[in-house]
Amino acid sequence: MLLARTIVRMYHGEAVAIQAEENFKNVFQQGALPAHIPVMLWDGDKTINIIDLLVQLKLQPSKSEARKMTQNGGIRINGEKVKDIHDAVHVTDGLIIQVGKRKFIKLQAGEV
Repeated sequence: MLLARTIVRMYHGEAVAIQAEENFKNVFQQGALPAHIPVMLWDGDKTINIIDLLVQLKLQPSKSEARKMTQNGGIRINGEKVKDIHDAVHVTDGLIIQVGKRKFIKLQAGEV
C-alpha cells in the first residue's frame, strides 16, 4: 500500500493519494461498497435468471463462466451472495450486482 500511495501521490497529489488509500481500505479490506459505482440501464425482463442477467450485462463472457463464478460464490446481489445458478433476480432501480471483488454495477430499470 505504501508503494501505491507513493505512486498516486507523485502523479495526482497527496490529497488524492489519501482518498485512494481510504477507498481501498473501505472496499477491499472492510467489504464496503465503492463510492462510485457505474450505472447501467436495464430494459429487459423484470425477472430474469442470474446467469442470463450476468451474460446480458456483459459481466461474464459466457453462461458457463457465469455458472462457475456463481457456484464459486463470486456473485452478490445487493450484498447477498447468490448460491444457486437457478435463482431468479427481480430487477429494480438501484440493484447492485457485484462480480468478484472488484466489479460493481448498479442497474437502472427502464421501460420494457
